[in-house]
Amino acid sequence: MIQNIFGCPVYIASFENHEKAMSEIQYCLDNTNTRDPSGEWNAECITTSSHGHGCETDGNVIKFDYIFSELNKHIHTFTNQIGIDSTFTYNVCRDRSCEELHNDTWINMYTKGHYQDEHYHMIDEDDEQYEGHPPSYFSFTYFAKYDHERDAKFTFIDPSPGPILFEQWATTCKYFKREIIPEIKEGDIVIFPAHMIHKVTTQMSDGPRITFSGNFYHEK
Repeated sequence: MIQNIFGCPVYIASFENHEKAMSEIQYCLDNTNTRDPSGEWNAECITTSSHGHGCETDGNVIKFDYIFSELNKHIHTFTNQIGIDSTFTYNVCRDRSCEELHNDTWINMYTKGHYQDEHYHMIDEDDEQYEGHPPSYFSFTYFAKYDHERDAKFTFIDPSPGPILFEQWATTCKYFKREIIPEIKEGDIVIFPAHMIHKVTTQMSDGPRITFSGNFYHEK
């Protein structure tokens, strides 16, 4: 399903086998040193990496064979539905068949008090650490462990001045809300343009709330 949010296409669908995806994610969490990115990100959470690139233990890449196959399927469905006749990959090297540690994916885990502030996934070309880095066109989040009633909400932010101008009607007219929370359930994947500003509200329950996220690049 594709929704129009602030004029942008947002794709929401479900993985075919959530249990299989979760087993790959749990294996990564059990075999990777997770970390707190406080001070590096505008966030408080636990992550497998501060710069993406999946999971690695003792120099060996942990494979997400099933998850990657689902990502390939869903990005193809999404771009086909919006009329983009190109292929995309989660590998920064822009080669889908690459076996090196180039996949731009990561796992975030939120427990009580954790959050992620407003941000987007576009590359800052003026930042030296991204010199030569290809642009990310789309981003995604897979909701691996998620209670839609209790867990922190994935929220899109409208960067335009519209919500300020129409503030007096924002509570009664959905079109002028500054924040939109899409309807998501456990096992869903959300794919959206990388420039869209989004955040994760504060986790109020113990959780954990677990997501598998990343970026898509235009394949060579």
